[in-house]
Amino acid sequence: RRVLFRSDPSVIEARAKSLYDYAVTVTGCQTPTIAENELFGAQTPTPWSPTNSQYRANVLAFLTQLSALGARPLISIANPPYTASNDAKEWWRQVSRVAVLLRQVYFTSPNAKGLYALGPARASRTIRTSLRGLVNHLTQIGIPSGRVALQMQDRKSTRLNSSHRT
Repeated sequence: RRVLFRSDPSVIEARAKSLYDYAVTVTGCQTPTIAENELFGAQTPTPWSPTNSQYRANVLAFLTQLSALGARPLISIANPPYTASNDAKEWWRQVSRVAVLLRQVYFTSPNAKGLYALGPARASRTIRTSLRGLVNHLTQIGIPSGRVALQMQDRKSTRLNSSHRT
Protein backbone atom coordinates (compact mmCIF):
# COMPACT_ATOMS: atom_id res chain seq x y z
CA ARG A 1 0.00 0.00 0.00
CA ARG A 2 2.94 2.39 0.21
CA VAL A 3 2.41 3.14 -3.48
CA LEU A 4 -1.18 4.22 -2.74
CA PHE A 5 -0.13 6.42 0.15
CA ARG A 6 2.62 8.08 -1.86
CA SER A 7 0.34 8.61 -4.83
CA ASP A 8 -2.20 11.22 -5.76
CA PRO A 9 -4.39 12.00 -2.70
CA SER A 10 -7.44 12.33 -4.98
CA VAL A 11 -7.63 8.53 -5.40
CA ILE A 12 -7.70 7.75 -1.68
CA GLU A 13 -11.47 8.05 -1.21
CA ALA A 14 -12.25 5.71 -4.12
CA ARG A 15 -9.65 3.17 -3.02
CA ALA A 16 -10.90 3.21 0.56
CA LYS A 17 -14.46 2.65 -0.70
CA SER A 18 -13.29 -0.20 -2.91
CA LEU A 19 -11.44 -1.89 -0.02
CA TYR A 20 -14.37 -1.36 2.34
CA ASP A 21 -16.85 -2.82 -0.18
CA TYR A 22 -14.57 -5.82 -0.72
CA ALA A 23 -14.23 -6.40 3.04
CA VAL A 24 -18.01 -6.20 3.50
CA THR A 25 -18.55 -8.66 0.64
CA VAL A 26 -15.98 -11.14 1.96
CA THR A 27 -16.97 -10.94 5.63
CA GLY A 28 -20.69 -10.26 5.35
CA CYS A 29 -20.18 -7.63 8.05
CA GLN A 30 -21.03 -3.93 7.64
CA THR A 31 -18.33 -2.96 10.15
CA PRO A 32 -15.35 -5.06 9.08
CA THR A 33 -12.01 -4.85 10.82
CA ILE A 34 -9.41 -3.91 8.22
CA ALA A 35 -5.75 -4.15 9.18
CA GLU A 36 -3.32 -2.03 7.22
CA ASN A 37 0.23 -3.33 7.03
CA GLU A 38 3.16 -1.58 8.66
CA LEU A 39 3.31 2.18 8.70
CA PHE A 40 6.49 3.08 6.86
CA GLY A 41 8.83 5.20 8.95
CA ALA A 42 6.91 5.19 12.24
CA GLN A 43 10.18 6.05 13.98
CA THR A 44 11.02 8.98 11.65
CA PRO A 45 11.70 12.16 13.64
CA THR A 46 10.24 15.52 12.76
CA PRO A 47 10.44 17.74 10.88
CA TRP A 48 9.22 15.36 8.20
CA SER A 49 10.26 15.75 4.60
CA PRO A 50 7.57 16.92 2.16
CA THR A 51 7.34 13.34 0.84
CA ASN A 52 6.95 11.86 4.33
CA SER A 53 4.44 14.56 5.31
CA GLN A 54 2.33 13.75 2.24
CA TYR A 55 2.60 10.02 2.92
CA ARG A 56 1.36 10.54 6.49
CA ALA A 57 -1.45 12.83 5.33
CA ASN A 58 -2.51 10.17 2.85
CA VAL A 59 -2.38 7.41 5.47
CA LEU A 60 -4.51 9.49 7.82
CA ALA A 61 -6.98 10.34 5.03
CA PHE A 62 -7.27 6.67 4.02
CA LEU A 63 -7.86 5.49 7.59
CA THR A 64 -10.34 8.33 8.17
CA GLN A 65 -12.27 7.36 5.05
CA LEU A 66 -12.36 3.68 6.05
CA SER A 67 -13.64 4.65 9.49
CA ALA A 68 -16.27 7.00 8.03
CA LEU A 69 -17.55 4.16 5.85
CA GLY A 70 -18.06 1.99 8.94
CA ALA A 71 -14.89 -0.08 8.96
CA ARG A 72 -12.77 -0.62 12.05
CA PRO A 73 -9.26 0.05 10.76
CA LEU A 74 -6.06 -0.99 12.47
CA ILE A 75 -2.62 0.20 11.44
CA SER A 76 0.34 -2.02 12.13
CA ILE A 77 3.43 -0.38 13.63
CA ALA A 78 6.65 -2.39 13.54
CA ASN A 79 9.04 0.21 14.98
CA PRO A 80 8.80 2.36 18.08
CA PRO A 81 6.73 5.37 17.03
CA TYR A 82 8.48 8.72 17.21
CA THR A 83 6.57 10.89 19.70
CA ALA A 84 9.14 13.44 20.86
CA SER A 85 7.70 16.46 19.02
CA ASN A 86 4.30 18.13 19.23
CA ASP A 87 3.72 17.53 15.49
CA ALA A 88 4.41 13.81 15.86
CA LYS A 89 2.26 13.51 18.99
CA GLU A 90 -0.66 15.23 17.27
CA TRP A 91 -0.35 13.01 14.19
CA TRP A 92 -0.46 9.86 16.33
CA ARG A 93 -3.46 11.21 18.29
CA GLN A 94 -5.29 11.96 15.04
CA VAL A 95 -4.62 8.45 13.72
CA SER A 96 -5.78 6.89 17.00
CA ARG A 97 -9.14 8.65 16.65
CA VAL A 98 -9.90 6.71 13.46
CA ALA A 99 -7.79 3.54 13.79
CA VAL A 100 -6.42 1.22 16.42
CA LEU A 101 -2.63 1.39 16.66
CA LEU A 102 -1.45 -2.21 16.37
CA ARG A 103 2.05 -2.31 17.83
CA GLN A 104 4.03 -5.32 16.68
CA VAL A 105 6.11 -6.80 19.48
CA TYR A 106 9.28 -8.80 18.94
CA PHE A 107 11.11 -10.25 21.90
CA THR A 108 14.73 -10.14 20.88
CA SER A 109 16.25 -9.20 24.22
CA PRO A 110 15.70 -11.29 26.14
CA ASN A 111 14.92 -13.75 23.38
CA ALA A 112 13.10 -17.04 23.89
CA LYS A 113 16.17 -18.70 25.44
CA GLY A 114 16.70 -15.72 27.72
CA LEU A 115 13.07 -15.73 28.82
CA TYR A 116 13.23 -19.49 29.45
CA ALA A 117 16.32 -18.98 31.61
CA LEU A 118 14.43 -16.49 33.77
CA GLY A 119 11.90 -19.12 34.80
CA PRO A 120 8.11 -18.89 34.52
CA ALA A 121 7.46 -16.13 37.07
CA ARG A 122 10.29 -13.77 36.07
CA ALA A 123 9.77 -14.36 32.34
CA SER A 124 6.07 -13.60 32.67
CA ARG A 125 6.83 -10.45 34.66
CA THR A 126 9.46 -9.36 32.10
CA ILE A 127 7.01 -9.79 29.22
CA ARG A 128 4.19 -7.96 31.03
CA THR A 129 6.48 -5.08 31.99
CA SER A 130 7.70 -4.75 28.42
CA LEU A 131 4.17 -4.81 26.99
CA ARG A 132 2.97 -2.20 29.49
CA GLY A 133 5.89 0.01 28.46
CA LEU A 134 4.86 -0.19 24.81
CA VAL A 135 1.30 0.82 25.63
CA ASN A 136 2.46 3.55 28.04
CA HIS A 137 4.61 5.08 25.30
CA LEU A 138 1.38 5.96 23.50
CA THR A 139 -0.94 6.64 26.44
CA GLN A 140 1.53 9.20 27.79
CA ILE A 141 0.85 11.37 24.74
CA GLY A 142 -2.93 11.19 25.21
CA ILE A 143 -3.89 8.10 23.25
CA PRO A 144 -6.47 6.01 25.15
CA SER A 145 -5.24 2.51 25.97
CA GLY A 146 -8.33 1.13 24.22
CA ARG A 147 -6.92 2.47 20.93
CA VAL A 148 -3.69 0.46 21.28
CA ALA A 149 -3.37 -3.24 20.52
CA LEU A 150 -0.35 -5.52 20.71
CA GLN A 151 0.67 -8.24 18.31
CA MET A 152 3.37 -10.55 19.63
CA GLN A 153 5.60 -12.10 17.02
CA ASP A 154 8.58 -14.39 16.94
CA ARG A 155 11.03 -13.10 14.34
CA LYS A 156 12.06 -16.62 13.38
CA SER A 157 8.49 -17.62 12.55
CA THR A 158 7.94 -14.57 10.32
CA ARG A 159 10.72 -15.40 7.89
CA LEU A 160 10.60 -18.01 5.19
CA ASN A 161 13.26 -20.66 5.26
CA SER A 162 14.87 -20.35 1.84
CA SER A 163 16.21 -23.89 1.99
CA HIS A 164 12.72 -25.34 2.47
CA ARG A 165 11.08 -26.41 -0.78
CA THR A 166 7.56 -27.71 -1.15
